[in-house]
Amino acid sequence: EDKGIKYLLRAFSEVVEEIPDAKLVIVGKGPQEKELRQLQESLGLAHVFFIGAVETKLMPNIYAGCDVLVLPSIHEPFGNVVVEAMAVGKPVIGSYVGGIKDTIVHGVTGYHVEPKNGEQLSRFLIRLLEDASLRKKLGENARKIVLSTYNIELLLQKIEKIYYKCLIA
Repeated sequence: EDKGIKYLLRAFSEVVEEIPDAKLVIVGKGPQEKELRQLQESLGLAHVFFIGAVETKLMPNIYAGCDVLVLPSIHEPFGNVVVEAMAVGKPVIGSYVGGIKDTIVHGVTGYHVEPKNGEQLSRFLIRLLEDASLRKKLGENARKIVLSTYNIELLLQKIEKIYYKCLIA
C-alpha cells in the first residue's frame, strides 16, 4: 500500500492512451500483488509486467534498461531506488514525501508529484517518455548530483568531520 502502485497503474492507463507501446515494469513482491494484478486486468493494461523480487546485485541492470524510474510512494523514509536510478543516469518521478523530497530536484533530475496524484504521474511520465532529449538531460543532471552528493567517500569525510568536532568539543 505504501508504495502507491495502484495510483501508478491508474496513471499508466492514461499514459498508454498517449503512448500505446509504453511498458511498465513493477519490481518487488508484496501482499497486494493479487489485487494489483486484478486492477491491471480491469484497466485493460497489457504492457504491465510484474517481475517480482530482484537480487540487489541485478538492480543496476533494471535501472539501465528503463527510460524513467517512478516511485509513487505514500510514505518513504529515504527512497534508495531513486538515488540508485539517478546514479545510472535515469530521470526519476517520485512522490513529494520523506526522503524523496530531498533526492529529486524538481525539473532538474526529474519530477515530484503529490502522493496519490495519478494525473500528475501520467502528465510527467508522458512528458518524459515523449521527449528523449529531456530524459537525457535530466538523467545526466541526476547522475552529476548523485556523484557530488551521495558519493560514499564524500559522505565518510562529512561523518569524520562531525566526529572530529564532537571529540574536540
